[in-house]
Amino acid sequence: MEIGMRLKEAREAKNLSLQDIQDMTKIQPRYLRAIENGDFSLLPGSFYARAFIKEYAVAVGLDANELLETYSHELPVTEEDHSIDYNRVQRSRKDTNVSEKSSPIFSLLPTIIVVILIIGVAFVIYLFVTSGMFTDNNNTPSANNTEQSGDEVKVRSDSDDASANNESSETTEKGQTNEDGSDQEQSTEESTSAEDQEPTLELTQFENDESTYDFTYAEDEVALVVSTENQNWLEIEDSNGESLFYGTLQSSNSPVELDVSDLEQIYLRFGEPTTISIELNGTMLELSDDISSPTAVQQVWINMNQVTE
Repeated sequence: MEIGMRLKEAREAKNLSLQDIQDMTKIQPRYLRAIENGDFSLLPGSFYARAFIKEYAVAVGLDANELLETYSHELPVTEEDHSIDYNRVQRSRKDTNVSEKSSPIFSLLPTIIVVILIIGVAFVIYLFVTSGMFTDNNNTPSANNTEQSGDEVKVRSDSDDASANNESSETTEKGQTNEDGSDQEQSTEESTSAEDQEPTLELTQFENDESTYDFTYAEDEVALVVSTENQNWLEIEDSNGESLFYGTLQSSNSPVELDVSDLEQIYLRFGEPTTISIELNGTMLELSDDISSPTAVQQVWINMNQVTE
């Protein structure tokens, strides 16, 4: 017996119509009919097929996990591998774009440093020559006056040479200090720009209390935090349908914190949406204003998109 026929028999045994199942699961009748007929190509994707079948099984009183395991050969293969490859291609393209944009700056950086050094050395030589010429000009009148009047001759002392050398050293140190300061400021600005990038959680699709979000982030670790002010039925699964949380979330055991750093997609199903709070790395998930009612069961899919530098 096929999995669709098994679900249909269980539904008819409970005298339930497809409309009754839709009211219980929020799954559209055309998808329910496709499941009963075994036509999974009409479903949005392989992940949705498993999620919808699980909801259908719970609604008609069947063990969802046992049913999925028994008829696993009939279910479509998940597209997780393709999604991983696609994300890797996107990341490699982003890396290429970043390197192409930043390469001209880094290629000019050595030239800029050399030019600054040359200007600094030329400035030091200019100061040294100017200082020597000024000293010679001051000594010339004294020498002429000595020859004419016979007064004492003014000779350039060792202290004057030491003073000139000290001025040259101080000028060189100032030039090096300015260069070091500019390099430190540039590195500080680059590190600050990477750290200031905030994660975003954007609603991309909403229909019949089913929402899809894109979470874009740069951190290596991602924490999912779910809390409630009252009590909510809560299910959390990964893209393979593996359960991460299944049960009633109450204020006494709130919040629930999960490490979802290695997941490509997260699925959540919960009731009483106005009393529940969902965060990813401190970014709050905002539900659509078009939810059918404050007590309607919500289904949420979150696509994880990490941005690499």
